[in-house]
Amino acid sequence: MATSADMNTTFTVGEIARRTAVTVRTLHHYEQVGLLVPSERTASGHRRYGARDVVRLRRIVTLTAIGIPLREIAALLDASPQDALVALRAQREQLAERRDRLDASIERIDALVRRASENDGALDRGELESLMETIAMENWAHRYMTEVQGMSPADAEAAIRSVPPEAAEGTRKWSALIADVEAALAENVAPSSERAQALAQRWRELIESFTGGDPKKHAQVVKFYADLPRDFPKPYSDAVQAFIHEAMAAQER
Repeated sequence: MATSADMNTTFTVGEIARRTAVTVRTLHHYEQVGLLVPSERTASGHRRYGARDVVRLRRIVTLTAIGIPLREIAALLDASPQDALVALRAQREQLAERRDRLDASIERIDALVRRASENDGALDRGELESLMETIAMENWAHRYMTEVQGMSPADAEAAIRSVPPEAAEGTRKWSALIADVEAALAENVAPSSERAQALAQRWRELIESFTGGDPKKHAQVVKFYADLPRDFPKPYSDAVQAFIHEAMAAQER
């Protein structure tokens, strides 16, 4: 049990850093964002932390360790026990969902390693690239569903897992097509050229294979990209999109 003397003891920034294994730089950052402001300053301006500051810092370290963002920690520290429990339960769900995604990625890697072992240790580059593309696209889709469409992480994960296995082939085709368009851009290929027209035709065919030629589904795909915030990462660059639009327009002329 802390004595009154303990409660009146103060520590320098270096001392509190050593007591809690938090760097001085991190303590300065916590102060800048208003998460942990030292309770005292000396006449010369040096920071002094009290016992309550130490307790608050240890709580911050604990909440950070379980993955709660700093922007949410301040409110959580000052919340009622009931509200804190609700927030912790929500964090647990997010951690469980992240674990499931990591487990799925580990399973894919294990399967690839097993196939390589069965093939005398040789690794097929196409399979490796396909794995990387699939994981990247799933991460992108998860962000889109949660950040743009407002789905819960659990619902987004379920939607991604419900995609049929044959969709992976479509992902590979899109990745290959995007790479080919980027190569055409690098070589300054004209959108009206025969090569650009072939790329535009592949683009149309992939969209049609995804939408089944249904105009409503096609409109949904268009809306999908129109809804994205300007700073949201897309599977392809604005330059790729502009090139394809120009090539398609040239087809229609």
